[in-house]
Amino acid sequence: ATSRLNSVATGTETAVYGYLSNSDFTQTLTFNSGSTTRLTTTRNYDNSDRLDGVTHAYGPSQIQSFGVSEFDNMNRRKKITREDATRWNYGYNDKGEVISSIRFAQRAPRLRRHR
Repeated sequence: ATSRLNSVATGTETAVYGYLSNSDFTQTLTFNSGSTTRLTTTRNYDNSDRLDGVTHAYGPSQIQSFGVSEFDNMNRRKKITREDATRWNYGYNDKGEVISSIRFAQRAPRLRRHR
């Protein structure tokens, strides 16, 4: 689509957007300083157009990523795994609002409640 933002620049700093084919979803966002790429973020989507994962590449050896691991039968995010390998599980009320999130780390889980 011709109306999509392709890039933003200030001085020698640029941000370049790449889009998923036949979609307005951003698939890549690359930050450059001069001719050096500083960060590339890539978003992946599932067949239902839900965000399925994000990868941040800071260079050839520094990569962080997370992915959505599961949705419930009402299409709400149920679990997500973050870049530090922690997993978050979410709970909802009858209105579809998030009412709880539990963080599972390598150690003991921590409970966080949203009110």
